[in-house]
This record gives sequence, C-alpha cells and structure tokens, in this order.
Amino acid sequence: GSGQLVPWQGSCLCILRDIRFAMTASRNILKIWNMETDECVRELNDHTNWITSLCCLEDGRVISGCNDDTIKIWNTDTGVCEL
Repeated sequence: GSGQLVPWQGSCLCILRDIRFAMTASRNILKIWNMETDECVRELNDHTNWITSLCCLEDGRVISGCNDDTIKIWNTDTGVCEL
C-alpha cells in the first residue's frame, strides 16, 4: 500500500492507536482503513444523521458525535458500539 488513505469525502478523520489504521466519517457511516493496504476493513453505521466529530481515546476506542444529538463509543477492534 501507499500508506495514504484512498480518496474519500468525509467530515472527520482520526488516526487510531495502532497507527496503521485510521477512521473516517462520511455522512452517517464510519469506516476503518488499513493505511498500509489502502483497504476499508470495517464499516460502522449506527448513527442516523451526519457524523460531525471523532475523538480517539487512549484505550483504542473512538467517540463519534452526530447531528442526531447522540454520541457513540466504538470498540475499534470488534466494531461494537458500546454506548
């Protein structure tokens, strides 16, 4: 891979704890990208409106904020929404 994200249209980008991976938000969908292979390895879609913010936590989870007045906490290893 080129180590660069493939072209995407989105509102947010977050480099994950394992720096080989990044999360992007586009509309109401989150994607986890392997930056070494330029492949989307997981797609998360629990929000109902535009995602406006991402925050990476030290433990590897990610918080996403959305125009639907919700926040979600994601386990990036499993793809499970914990909140």
